[in-house]
Amino acid sequence: LYPLKNNLSPMDLNIDSLIDNVDLIYIITSTTDFHYFEKYNNNKVKVKTISSGFGCGDALLKSLYVIDEKKDDIILLWGDSIQTKEKVNLLIENSSYDGETFYVPVVKEKKPYVQFIPNEHMNIKNVRFSKYKDKIDEIGYHDLSIFRLPLNKSVYFLEEYKKKYKKYNNKNELIGYTTRSNEFTFLDIFNEFENIKSKIIDLSSKNIIDLSYNTIEEFNKIKEKI
Repeated sequence: LYPLKNNLSPMDLNIDSLIDNVDLIYIITSTTDFHYFEKYNNNKVKVKTISSGFGCGDALLKSLYVIDEKKDDIILLWGDSIQTKEKVNLLIENSSYDGETFYVPVVKEKKPYVQFIPNEHMNIKNVRFSKYKDKIDEIGYHDLSIFRLPLNKSVYFLEEYKKKYKKYNNKNELIGYTTRSNEFTFLDIFNEFENIKSKIIDLSSKNIIDLSYNTIEEFNKIKEKI
């Protein structure tokens, strides 16, 4: 919610980029942070809360449970990213809803933090993570923190992953996952299930910049770019 451009926050800019292309926008936040986002509630934007979870995959599954409008064609973007209208339009123009396919816009970059490995048809073979010491190529495809997903298939694969890796304490409370991170990472479903229908959309030729951030320093660098 920090001011980014013309006194607008990343959330303001993301809503503006999406609003003309979707029926409804959901902002999903934690219960403790609801008061920061409550002001966005209106007839086109709904703010929902979930309990803190164990990774972005865990949070995404909870988010898909709480949305009211169960339309199957959804656009997901992470809150620590800034999406332009151009990016949203390119995603929509280069994908089509079929109830099966997971679309991931990407660009080529040096030593990507997360690298998508496609086959010859640009379907996702696997996803590599530098933080886990996976082999990262000198130049590779990195996602832009925005995706077009089929809701029902997303819930199915997320639930299947959770069933396999969930970890409980002696009170039958979820305490994490038996994964290398002890969390559920959304992109790991592409490594886990060979029957996911997927497509990466290479936007490298469009001069698209990845505007995602994890720290205030990275956020400030983005302010200089836009």
